[in-house]
Amino acid sequence: QMIGAACAVLALHEGAALDDIDYTYFSKASFYTDGACTAEEVMLEAQKIVAVLEAPAIPVFETASEYVDVLLTAMQKNYSTSSTYCLAHYLGELSLQAEASLKYSSLIVGASAYALACHT
Repeated sequence: QMIGAACAVLALHEGAALDDIDYTYFSKASFYTDGACTAEEVMLEAQKIVAVLEAPAIPVFETASEYVDVLLTAMQKNYSTSSTYCLAHYLGELSLQAEASLKYSSLIVGASAYALACHT
């Protein structure tokens, strides 16, 4: 849970230096773990993650969700009440549960999720 909480905080602050992140974000993340870890532990874990990435700031990653949004916008279906929108994002997130999908780029996962959502 501590790694997940730290990653959640880091994901909210793409491109920012770790020192620029307000401590309240770590506090909120620790709250969501129901006492499994403290804000200090979440912050220390975030420091370890950034150290492993060897970057002065949190890197910006491309995600399947971003590619899904680009495709939905191009087809004028990028609104949250669209069934294509919901299904495409669901399929993209579902792929995160399958370890086998890690061999595919986020572009391929996003395009595949969009294609399946359009033809379902």
